[in-house]
Amino acid sequence: RQGKSPSFSSEAEQGCKLLDFALEHPDAEKVRALYRTLNIAGAPTVIQGAVFRYTAKIQTPGGIKVLC
Repeated sequence: RQGKSPSFSSEAEQGCKLLDFALEHPDAEKVRALYRTLNIAGAPTVIQGAVFRYTAKIQTPGGIKVLC
């Protein structure tokens, strides 16, 4: 699939579903304001955190998995 966008269809076929996608940032309000200014539809939840990181919560056949 060189040069093509990654596909998540195989994950969906295996019964996986994205439950939540969040961004942690030391200046969470500033990031939320930027998302509002840019009018980003479906922007991730932004929460206060000590460091910058993304977190995804995924429902799998084996239970909920959290990727950080």
